[in-house]
Amino acid sequence: MLTELGARYVILGHSERRQNHGETDAVIRQKVKAATAAGLIPIVCIGEHLAERNEGRAASVLAGQIEGSLTRGFRGIVAYEPVWAIGSGITPSHEELQRKLSLIRALLPMRLMTDDIRVPVLYGGSVTSVQTPSLLSIDGLDGVLVGSASLEAQSFLDIIRAATEVPSSSPS
Repeated sequence: MLTELGARYVILGHSERRQNHGETDAVIRQKVKAATAAGLIPIVCIGEHLAERNEGRAASVLAGQIEGSLTRGFRGIVAYEPVWAIGSGITPSHEELQRKLSLIRALLPMRLMTDDIRVPVLYGGSVTSVQTPSLLSIDGLDGVLVGSASLEAQSFLDIIRAATEVPSSSPS
């Protein structure tokens, strides 16, 4: 149905689906397979809760979600969305976000069983136009996944403008 409507991407594994609808990593992996078979590009959300972060378990939670949610031949996008940041107005520090991105990038080749991968990694969690330039300056971050701010046209346009003003890190 989504492809018939012209959709090219589908968000899977968002924390609200995991929490409110009991979606497990195994269910998400099946949805990844179905989306891929339908010609959609899956955007798989992963992220830890505040208690998991505070208990030092964020790395094992992310590893489990990557292992459980992604297929071996995954060709899509991963969105790191710390559950504790979504809708809170709180963003992880640059150092924390850089550590999480490095961890995710190290885990992906192990799950996908290849070193020759390029899976874009996005950040989502209370993204605003003020934060966007700073977020996009972080090495290893390929973009942002905008949530509730995308529901208000002006707010979303401000984020887009902020993103287009960030200098590209790719070689000229």
